[in-house]
Amino acid sequence: MNPYIITVEGDKNEWQYNLKIMGEAIADGERVDFLSYSDDVAELGSDIRTAPTNFRPRGVVRLESHSANALTLYIYSIPHTLPEVQKVEDAVSPELHVIISQGGDVLYNRRHTLNPWTGANIKIEIGAEE
Repeated sequence: MNPYIITVEGDKNEWQYNLKIMGEAIADGERVDFLSYSDDVAELGSDIRTAPTNFRPRGVVRLESHSANALTLYIYSIPHTLPEVQKVEDAVSPELHVIISQGGDVLYNRRHTLNPWTGANIKIEIGAEE
């Protein structure tokens, strides 16, 4: 049993949404760790069209759990400003790249396109016990 390494990387448009990550690591049926990350760029309902001057790019968010054999992870991207355009194909859709590894093995590697109006609610379960 090894720790889970969770890596979340946004693209150049990451300033357009707030990011929340929560999860739990389970070992032999018991929670051994609660993971949490939060980064709010702006308040919901803001009307900003460029990155705020005080915005620091997140770059790569890296979380590491205690040793476990199951992981449930929730990732929420929440847009704080609605697009000015009306058509989906005209809007910029930011992207999140999520990688989860354990003991040197990549267990999950996926890019998620975020809806510019609603963001994304991503649930990932690895090694979930039946």
